[in-house]
Amino acid sequence: MYKIEVFDGIELLVALPELNLNAGARGEIVNANPDGTCEVKFSDRQGETIGLCTLSSDQFALVWREEAEYSL
Repeated sequence: MYKIEVFDGIELLVALPELNLNAGARGEIVNANPDGTCEVKFSDRQGETIGLCTLSSDQFALVWREEAEYSL
């Protein structure tokens, strides 16, 4: 099992008709909640937010992991 992190990229496994998003749509984790759900932001090609929702881990697959290293 992997730990979901902020800025990880995900792909929907289910359709979200209320947001007009199909399975396969890609989004970005903006918050990982203690209960295992995640806040996910979906954007259009211009970077405008088209949806923000809470998803359970069975509704998406991790497709990209943010691995930035910060140093001061």
